Amino acid sequence: MRTRIIPFIVLLAAVNASGCLTIQKKSLVVLVPPASKEVHMYYVFEGISVVEGKDNSPKAVKENLERARNELDGLKKPDFSFFISGLGSDEKLAKHCRFEPVRFYENPDRERKLCMDRRVTITDRDAFARELNDTISIVLRKSFMEHTPKTLRAEIKKANEPEELAKSRESIDGFGLGPLAKTVIGLVTLANDYDLESLEKFKTAAAFEGERWLRFDADTISVHLPATPTCAERIAKSKAAKDWLKEMRDFVTPIDLTTDKTGLVIVLGKKGEPIRFTHEDKRPYRKDDEKSMFEHAGSPKAITIDAKAANGDMLIQRFLAEKKKK
Repeated sequence: MRTRIIPFIVLLAAVNASGCLTIQKKSLVVLVPPASKEVHMYYVFEGISVVEGKDNSPKAVKENLERARNELDGLKKPDFSFFISGLGSDEKLAKHCRFEPVRFYENPDRERKLCMDRRVTITDRDAFARELNDTISIVLRKSFMEHTPKTLRAEIKKANEPEELAKSRESIDGFGLGPLAKTVIGLVTLANDYDLESLEKFKTAAAFEGERWLRFDADTISVHLPATPTCAERIAKSKAAKDWLKEMRDFVTPIDLTTDKTGLVIVLGKKGEPIRFTHEDKRPYRKDDEKSMFEHAGSPKAITIDAKAANGDMLIQRFLAEKKKK
């Protein structure tokens, strides 16, 4: 896939590379209260380990362990690098958030026992969305500047060739980023049905400030992709869209694809339901480094709920129950 087509998503793929740290299971719950300016997020990481490298020489193993320790320390920073490595430096976004301290804990029932959780609150979701949308527009604007709708469509057609899609999936999956591969490849496939008028509309939207690509509404987060009503309806009803949604629901629920007068709308969430993201990284890990990583995290103890050592599901249920009471 060429960076000129969907540069923002490709940028995410590059910065998301998780280095020497592998997290067996990442869970994220997002609550968008209807009558609030806030968004509540709760992350649970289970099975934090050192990824098994291709080079198992003593020097490489030692260097990888040291990098993994540094990355473990990096999870404590009050920014977004704890879930999306590389995006933590955006102070404009972080200033609208309240980060609670990272909490490492032990799950004695897991083979990889080191885990952690963290709560984050977006304190002003409208301001947060404006900052993020401006960033998206800037990146898209720079990429689309040299293109006409015809050249954009040619690039999209090229990106949808089987060998190009295979390369994209291989490069992204190599970093343990299965969900991102599904998102990227799915959007590239959907973009293949964009007509020239819709591509012009998309390019025009990126050229002006104030475009609302991402929006927070009651219980939902929506992503808006400009297109003509006819084009948007055709794509939303297509087999490619149905296949993509089916695949994405292994990663995030609830999710749907709909349309409005501006184009396509990806909707995360539903009235009265939290938005849940779950991803399992199936890359192998170094068992010999487990003790060292556990000690580097401070040899944490288990978190108990009803006198039982808590797992990720139990912690998420407690978080949801606490928020429901408020």
